Formats: sequence, structure tokens, C-alpha cells
Amino acid sequence: MQSLILFPSGNSIKALAFDKGFQYLSQTAVFDYNGSVTDGMNRLMDQFKVKSYNDIAFIAPFNESFVKTLAVNKVEKKYLRQIIINEYEDILQLKDDNFIWDFDVVDDMGEEKEHIIVSGVKRKFIERWIPQLIMNKMEPTVILPEQISLLNGHFNYSGYSPVIFVDLGRKNSNIIIYDKEKDFFQMDVPVGGNDMIRNIKDICGVEWDEAESILKGEKEVPQGPGRFKVIAPVLDQIIYEVKRALIFYENRFKAAVFHQINISGGVSSIPDVAWYMNYELGIRVVKNDYFALVKKSPDMLSSSLLKDSFGIFSCMVGGMFIS
Repeated sequence: MQSLILFPSGNSIKALAFDKGFQYLSQTAVFDYNGSVTDGMNRLMDQFKVKSYNDIAFIAPFNESFVKTLAVNKVEKKYLRQIIINEYEDILQLKDDNFIWDFDVVDDMGEEKEHIIVSGVKRKFIERWIPQLIMNKMEPTVILPEQISLLNGHFNYSGYSPVIFVDLGRKNSNIIIYDKEKDFFQMDVPVGGNDMIRNIKDICGVEWDEAESILKGEKEVPQGPGRFKVIAPVLDQIIYEVKRALIFYENRFKAAVFHQINISGGVSSIPDVAWYMNYELGIRVVKNDYFALVKKSPDMLSSSLLKDSFGIFSCMVGGMFIS
């Protein structure tokens, strides 16, 4: 029984293959494609020997999806969809049928109210990918926004508690604050790993590929300040936005209490990023290896890609929990 988690984001695709349902991680892959879904599918099929999967979780990136929490009157669940359409259509931008969406009840607020979480994926994104997947006999069992997958994976790892995530991506970073008794908050920051590479390139006078190798720690800085001093100004921009997000959330919800910040995404794997953010924010910053709890095939136990870069797969763990 073979299973697959597939996550196309920007011009790259990340994929995880499992044996025996989602019990044993057997293969990982990260590869670039030219932005065409056809090219992405061709490269995917080249990467994986197995061509047929029993379960496929398809994860849509932050910029192609939305998540929103709502406090609604308590009614039978079968009536909630119509209530969401009638009362929140404009807020959720559902009027023009731009999203394929669903919801779940997450918190009982007493006799009259309850919290629900509504999530959706842009219809155009789904219509680009799903027909190609079906043509290649890879129809998804479930489609998840990246935000939901990240939260599901984290809660499975450590249990539920109010959580802050800073996802440090290649092009953008995303700040998520979620407390099921209060609200889901997301802030997109147009700063990421590419900006760090650009800083290294300009300050150290090297080409892009060498700057990328320096960022990953594969090469040393040839001249000028050390690597971390070069990327710190970019991290400072993200840290500033995290501070703004925390102030906003804590002002809105006076009883909000958070004990740590969780970082994910490929940039989180860079040495000392967690330490620097901890120092600047004054709150514990951690990067969790969510795959530590996942059983692995013998090949995966020695996989350098998974060991060194688990941050880039962290948003995919929630794709394992599909029924």
C-alpha cells in the first residue's frame, strides 16, 4: 500500500512517499520545474518509481489558499455551510466561486456559540493541477491548505496548545498565530531565503549559486563579514513583522499567552537562525523535527536530505492524517 504527499510551491515541488499507508517514509524529493504543470508532472513521474498510490495528499501553498476562524451560532452541522455563505460570503471572498472550501468545528463556546475554522484553495490552482494528476492516475484523496497541514502536523507532534509559527520560505515568510478559543491570524511577509542569497551575493561579490551554497553552509564566506552578519539584516525584517503581529494579537486578545515560537521552512535549517530570533524576540524559538516520530525505511534513516532539511518538509506532515 503506497501513499504520497505532494506539495507544489512556486517553481519547486516537494514530495514524500510512504509504504504501508503512511506508516513508513520511503522516499523524499525536492526538485525545480519551469512552472508548467505538465513539466512538473513529468519530473515527478521521473523521480518516483511507483506510479500508483492508494492515498495522495495534495497540499496547496499559502499564497493559493486561505484559513479563517469564525464564531457562529450553534446549529446542526448540516446547516453551517449555508450560514457561512449567507453571512460571511464577502469576508471570505466566496461570492465569485473563486475558492473550493470546507470547514470544521474546533471549539465549543457554550450553549449558543461555537468556533469554526474555514479553509479554502483557489479554484484556478486546483483546476491547473487536479486534471493532470488524474490523467497520471494520481487523483488526490484529500486537498489541504499548507496552513492546516502545518498545524495538524504540529499538534500531532506535541499536542494542542495555542501556537505561533514563522514559516521561513524561499521567496516569502509567513506568520501564523492560532488559538482555537480566539482566532486564526496570518501575516505574509515578502522576505525570504532569496533575499539572504542576494545579500551574500552583493556583499561578498560572488555569483548566485555560490551565494546559495554559502547560505546553506556548504561553502565559507570568501571575504567580508561572516555569513550570519550578512543575512542578519534580512532576518531583522522578518523579526520586526513578528513583533508587530504579536503586539496586534495580544492587544486584540488580552488573555493570549504563548510560550514559544515554532519556525519551519527551508531557511529554518540554517544554523543559528533559531538562536538569533530567540535573542531578538525574547521568547523561546524552536525548530521541531516532526519526522522524528515517523517510521522510516532503512534508506531514509541515512537520508541527508531529510536529516539536514527537514524544515522544508515540516508543512507536509499533516498530510499523513487523512481518512
